[in-house]
Amino acid sequence: MAKRTYNGIDLPKGIRVRGKNSIQIAFTYNGKERRETIKLEPTINNIKHAFRRLNRIQGEIEKGSFDYANEFPNSKYANQLPNGAPTLVKDALIRYLEQTRNTLEYSTFQDYSNSLNYHLIPEFGHIEITKLTHEHVINWINKQQLSKSRINNVIVTLRGMLDDALINGWIKSNPMQRVPKIKKFKHLKKSNSQEKIDPFTPKEITKILSSCTGQSHNLFEFAFATGMRTSELIGI
Repeated sequence: MAKRTYNGIDLPKGIRVRGKNSIQIAFTYNGKERRETIKLEPTINNIKHAFRRLNRIQGEIEKGSFDYANEFPNSKYANQLPNGAPTLVKDALIRYLEQTRNTLEYSTFQDYSNSLNYHLIPEFGHIEITKLTHEHVINWINKQQLSKSRINNVIVTLRGMLDDALINGWIKSNPMQRVPKIKKFKHLKKSNSQEKIDPFTPKEITKILSSCTGQSHNLFEFAFATGMRTSELIGI
């Protein structure tokens, strides 16, 4: 096969000339051919420079350290995720929940699932995972009427998903790293759970138990005696 040339200059593999002021380099990334244009006059020295840059990029791809957005920030491919990576926060959350299913207690898994369905997906699900920011999370926290402990439980799930996304290379940094424990928020609205506790009286407990039979009676009697949370009772 004859070598490709430009004005008598032999062009190395992966190098093409695009007009009088541009050189194009071609390489394979995530199984697909990519072509990027460098704004350089196609002189001998500039063609050599482009070829050295191409070799460096190919080496970084092979080592897994290539940062597309950093190398070509204006490219339409700059923010594309690796093959098989979830694009939206919703998809990443669902994937994370499924992956943790067999590692969690049933009650904990249900808590994670409720966090996704009732809080995280409605609020963040439509956002691209690379565009979720610290501000998104803070704004959500500050408008909640939930208890502080419940908010912490919800964002634990989001934090875990983003930790995985960072490890998998789907995001460059975890926006949750700058989100503190909820006790540090000064402007958080008071939740209903912070109101005065109004426990059942002994008379009310007796009335409730008298209306229950079988296992329902055993469950409520045990609950009143121990003061366990609903999730703990379900686990038992």
